[in-house]
Amino acid sequence: MVAFADGAEGGIMSRISDRSRLVMAPAGVLAVAFALCLPIAANAAPPPHTVSTVAGGVGGPARATAVALAPRQVAFGSGKLEVVDSESFAVRRVAAPSDQLTTPLGDGLQGLGAGPAGGTAGAKARLQNPAGISVDASGNVAFDDRNAVYVLAGTTGHFFGRAMTAGHVYRVAGTGIAGFSGDGGPATSAKLSSPNGVGFDHSGNLVVGDAANDRIRLVAQHTGSFYGRSMTANHIYTIAGNGNFGCFGDGGPATSALLRADDTSEQFAADSHGNLLFDDGGNHSVRVVAGATGTFFGQSMTKGNIYTLAGTCIQGFTGDGGPATNAELASPQGLALDGHGNVVIGDTLNNRIRVVAEATATFYDKHMTAHDIYTVAGTGTAGFGGDGGVASAAKLNGPTGVAVDSAGTVLVADAFNRRVRAVATKTGKDFARAMTANHIVTVAGNGNTKFSGDGGAAAHGQLQFPDGALVDASGNLLVADATNERIRIVAARTGTFYGRSLKAGDIFTLAGKGSDTYSGEGGPASAASVALFNPFNGVGAITYYMDGMSLDDSGNVVIPVPDANRVVVVPPHSGHFYGKAMTAGHIYTIAGTGALGSAGDGGPATQATLDRPVATAVDASGNVLFTEGNTDVFGPSTSIDAVRVVAEKTGTFYGRAMHAGDVYTIAGRNCPSSGALGDGGPAMSACFFRIGGVALDHAGNVVIGDGGNNRIRVVAAKTGTFWGVAMHAGHVYTVAGDGTGDENASPNGTLARHASVIPGTPAAVSVDATGNIVIADHALVRVVAVKAGTFDHVAMQPNRIYTVAGDGDFAFGGDGGPPLSASFLGPAGVAIDGPDLFVVDAAANRVREVRP
Repeated sequence: MVAFADGAEGGIMSRISDRSRLVMAPAGVLAVAFALCLPIAANAAPPPHTVSTVAGGVGGPARATAVALAPRQVAFGSGKLEVVDSESFAVRRVAAPSDQLTTPLGDGLQGLGAGPAGGTAGAKARLQNPAGISVDASGNVAFDDRNAVYVLAGTTGHFFGRAMTAGHVYRVAGTGIAGFSGDGGPATSAKLSSPNGVGFDHSGNLVVGDAANDRIRLVAQHTGSFYGRSMTANHIYTIAGNGNFGCFGDGGPATSALLRADDTSEQFAADSHGNLLFDDGGNHSVRVVAGATGTFFGQSMTKGNIYTLAGTCIQGFTGDGGPATNAELASPQGLALDGHGNVVIGDTLNNRIRVVAEATATFYDKHMTAHDIYTVAGTGTAGFGGDGGVASAAKLNGPTGVAVDSAGTVLVADAFNRRVRAVATKTGKDFARAMTANHIVTVAGNGNTKFSGDGGAAAHGQLQFPDGALVDASGNLLVADATNERIRIVAARTGTFYGRSLKAGDIFTLAGKGSDTYSGEGGPASAASVALFNPFNGVGAITYYMDGMSLDDSGNVVIPVPDANRVVVVPPHSGHFYGKAMTAGHIYTIAGTGALGSAGDGGPATQATLDRPVATAVDASGNVLFTEGNTDVFGPSTSIDAVRVVAEKTGTFYGRAMHAGDVYTIAGRNCPSSGALGDGGPAMSACFFRIGGVALDHAGNVVIGDGGNNRIRVVAAKTGTFWGVAMHAGHVYTVAGDGTGDENASPNGTLARHASVIPGTPAAVSVDATGNIVIADHALVRVVAVKAGTFDHVAMQPNRIYTVAGDGDFAFGGDGGPPLSASFLGPAGVAIDGPDLFVVDAAANRVREVRP
């Protein structure tokens, strides 16, 4: 999408003479619509530009219950709650007694692991799949990721045999290459395989669940004797498991036992006697490696041997109120010791928190017998409910981690409810929340997937696969937050817009409430459901629906709703538009019944069926154009990829007589994906494949992103020569792309129709204020120049292609530097406000600003 606003005049119209410029082209991970600054005079020195993130990202700093997260594991230490957020590839932190969440580790994007051996700043680390987390006595946070174990230094000092700087990440075990090797040698030279849990034992040694090797391994913090064997500081040793999976070995040496650690994540806990407890989830048990010889947990134990503390190796739910060793568990993935020495277990598939009593007494408002097991939270039915009430009556959904804080509160990673919940053991205040003994409350997470921030600073909000933006006449930035099924707005200034009071710099929802249906017709857009994105097409193939908004002459926001087969509008002011009275900020359908199809040409647009419209444009006559058809990325085209028009008034447009309010097809027909393109012939007979964006150039020609054919094509508005091609009115022609889709970009200055381009599926396309066509070429933003000149600091010749943004690396990076050195991870739209460019970096879940 491209939209312009004149900063001096406070509106976009003064900079644009043709309404066709206000077009938002849709895009996928490999597609973008970009816009260029106005031409720079030859004798003017271009100002330097920099890139920064202005909206989206990991979310926060903010109240912990206001940020979306997906907790996989939790730990508590040094007065802080640490949470592994599996969907943001990050570690979240809430410092007790505060309820403020920060992100000390991870930038919210998946990478290839935490990085080299050391020195990476935690907030810039790119994690791949962290699972376990633990905190040592010095406040260092250990976590596993990609066949290695790392430490986020809590303070500056010397740990694990090396100097560390607070807030930086260091590899302390594993090489990052999967395998098994290194026992008895330096931990950083050893191979691990899919580690899925870390912890610290009573002596401060680092314990690792080496999952795919079915072993528990230990990195010695100091030279000494542990679990019956001599160890050297910073070397690694196996302390349980022989590399084979199974459930065997109780009472004998732990290193001869069979474990089944590869099915679940592990947590570790150490008691005051030096015993190491761990959840052997694949065996549906909790087991212990004795750190000393004596009687523990009601059993006689020998140092270095292994014993079962709870579970029978059979999955199920039985045994409450009886001996823990006779009870059945179901894939336990959480383990902690409370202040009384009771063993707290996340009984994951049973959706319960259970406790093995250390002594006979009253705990969690229950009379318990030593070494018996009891449920203290969860009813066993998966779901969410019960916050503020008794914990045993609440619903959990896949608790995958537990921790106990300094107040004795049990903290639960309620994974599928996307929350961290707390079971208080006493009445009082914790995490800035009033708590009642044995009741449950949420202390982190808002239950959403990467959606947060409404009413707060845009840079602290979360977006999920945004796929376009535009700047309205008041300078507000609108963002299609596609997977969150919302249109969001970043207010340019404090005031009333779309019937709502907005505060400058904050982000709000303009339309949609997160549902993948359509409802709320005629009512407030913010209370309506707008189905912008659906990841499945009904037959299992992934489908990317891109949202291409535009503005009409009255400033109404025109929105395609692909999964509801409609085109809708949201007016900024009350009035009469599209033949009906409309109220500011409400939502109205102007095309489509909601049924899937492509019928009704020549009749009222609101009675026609549409086929997943993905982009819109408004021409100089006020007609609304939209593209529709199959956007299935992997499957063949099975529907009509077409461009259709809702006539604003009665007249002849695009070579057809049209009646106001009716709908007409002007390009595309039903044809196989391998069919002839139809270039040079009538547009109505042409074939398009995974059609995407649509825009109008300065001559009124319809510019179309033909993503599946790796081309940008034009339907001529009149007979003449455009883009270096002789065209006949109503016929279609390729103006960019040779159809090869070669990822190696053609050199700058290549004739556009001979260049290799990958405009994405569906393809974004737009036209800037000068009339240049702007497309995405894989990870690059490229331009086909309409005339000779210097645009965005690049000298161009007509009908040739040039890179204007991106370094070619399909990644996220470059904030703080120039746009040509920045990396974009699926940019999907750009809006211009005076000298500022707002780039929607879709797969990075961010909006980035390029400004002088």
